[in-house]
Amino acid sequence: MHLEQQRQAYGVSREALAASRVLFTHDVGRGGVLVALRQSVGGIEVFGNDLKVLLDRSHRLVAISGSPHPAGVAAPLVPSTPAKTAAIAAALRQIHGVAVEPNWFVADATPRSDDFERFVLGSGDAGRLGLRRPRA
Repeated sequence: MHLEQQRQAYGVSREALAASRVLFTHDVGRGGVLVALRQSVGGIEVFGNDLKVLLDRSHRLVAISGSPHPAGVAAPLVPSTPAKTAAIAAALRQIHGVAVEPNWFVADATPRSDDFERFVLGSGDAGRLGLRRPRA
């Protein structure tokens, strides 16, 4: 509510404010109440643009510090399969020093009970890496 009333002074949209979530509330039972907020875009936190709101004991606005990023608008980010396989290949190169190509990986269509996607090596690509299935 308080941020909404001040949003024009910060030059941010309602959507940018809606992307902010409470990090913590600091209330020791006397004096002011501090509420810290951080924007999140597509589930990724926007660092360096935290807001802190100081309220009196009656929750009236005393001060605001920091500023939300005007482009920090909540929107779903849906990376494409080529971007996902490129990220897998880059991680394997960085962590294990293994030279792999993004097109070696394919999405596994096996139904899952969690929110993760699984990628597997396409046929014939495991031999290039000298990989084998783990023993049960």
